[in-house]
Amino acid sequence: MAEEEVAEEVVELIFSTFSRMFQLFSTDLAGEVCTPIQLVAFPLREGQLASGHDTYWFRTGLERYYAWRESISRGWVEEEKALAVFADHITRYLGDAHAGKLSLHRAGLFKQDRRDLLEGGGFLTVLALDLELRRDGQTSLDELVENLFHEYEGAHYSAEDVRVLAQHLAGTDLRSFFSRYVEGTDFLPLEQMLAETGLIADWDLASSAVQLRRLPQDAEHTLFHALSP
Repeated sequence: MAEEEVAEEVVELIFSTFSRMFQLFSTDLAGEVCTPIQLVAFPLREGQLASGHDTYWFRTGLERYYAWRESISRGWVEEEKALAVFADHITRYLGDAHAGKLSLHRAGLFKQDRRDLLEGGGFLTVLALDLELRRDGQTSLDELVENLFHEYEGAHYSAEDVRVLAQHLAGTDLRSFFSRYVEGTDFLPLEQMLAETGLIADWDLASSAVQLRRLPQDAEHTLFHALSP
């Protein structure tokens, strides 16, 4: 699939997913029952969760990750397309000229020029955070989003706020994760992340492009397997 086609697929996936979510969840957020995707889609669209430059990666990462995840879990997208969208975020993250030089924390200051780093890196870092939160099977990104919305509705939140809340839910120290991958310039451990997600990569080192495929059938504990219909 050509790079331009994948970029169009990503945009189409995000907007079509959020359109469907708005149709499905037309109830008032003041109601007692709210799903994580509601808590992401409505507040972000209405500006109720206000992010600064240091959390722009988190905001755009949430939008893209939940669009991707919900599209898979609801059977709205074929596996080939879902994998192409995931791979495109990796390609954009690695292919940005400032990758490994500029942190996601600071990239928000230049969001118009660093969209590949922020959108690709935001998606992948949010995914990595979800994997960290799921390690003991007690919590996930969903719970983090719910708590974030209820604590910071209508107010700005910082990357440190996200870390402290995530660390509280995970019951483990996440300072290294945030200092390396959010405030620092270390590359995310993509091979490990892909394995934990249930995927394997075929790399084109010359272009930073990647194609993804599933691990063998015995990888039933992985996130991608759990999300698939």
